[in-house]
Amino acid sequence: MDMDVERKGSTLVATPKGRIDGLNAGEFSDALTAAIEPDDRLLLVDFCQMSYISSAGLRVILSQAKAMSAQEGKLDICAPPENILEVLKISGFDQILTIHDVRAAAVAT
Repeated sequence: MDMDVERKGSTLVATPKGRIDGLNAGEFSDALTAAIEPDDRLLLVDFCQMSYISSAGLRVILSQAKAMSAQEGKLDICAPPENILEVLKISGFDQILTIHDVRAAAVAT
């Protein structure tokens, strides 16, 4: 699992690349957990370089959203390609998470 991570104040931006599926969802979860610091208030997952996400990947997103909520933060998603946005909508994630069109708008909030 290849993922870039950068910090902007209390915002952690994670940009996974390629696919998140049953084979690497655990690695994705571990990488996010390791990157989150106690003072982080926003975990922004930038899907701009993603090509696919499975239900295992969605479970990781939901788990990390709950973890961020527990530390009085939140998880947002930005820049999902059309196919991933469709999966997020079908699974109802657009009703429980904020999805931004572009990273700049998400970081600005």
